Amino acid sequence: FPVTISTSGLSAATSYTFTVTATNSYGTSNASSASNSITTPSAPGVPTSVTVSDPGTDGDALVSWTAPGSNGGSAITDYVVQYSSNSGSSWATFSDGTSTSTSATVTGLTLNTAYIFRVAAVNIIGTGSYSDPSSSFTPVAHDSSVMFPLQVVTVGASGAFYRDWE
Repeated sequence: FPVTISTSGLSAATSYTFTVTATNSYGTSNASSASNSITTPSAPGVPTSVTVSDPGTDGDALVSWTAPGSNGGSAITDYVVQYSSNSGSSWATFSDGTSTSTSATVTGLTLNTAYIFRVAAVNIIGTGSYSDPSSSFTPVAHDSSVMFPLQVVTVGASGAFYRDWE
């Protein structure tokens, strides 16, 4: 009958093999052959290519990145997006819930203030290292009440053009 045993206290990103012995009132058996080697998971690698663009809404930034080359042997379960308005002297974490998307719209930023962004991947083991910071991005106001004149061109019966501004 199969027996399952759990172990704890193993180091991350370390290769292990296991052997088994049986013990009863007559003594302990010889050890079994070693199992196949397994490597314990580690925190994920570093996301790359962090870019920031304007999503078209006041005080927001659309941050995008490339997933790390290694998930550490365990699926990525979230990304942590941080931003700084003082060139990285201090960082704030954007609370966007849990998501495995490789982009996030960071909201609530102060208009006309320069920000940089960085991203870290998360798996069952923990949070990996943060990416290099993005280029600087400054959110601006998007005034939807600004109207631009519309030029209307019509062709009359004689083939003449008429231009009107609306």
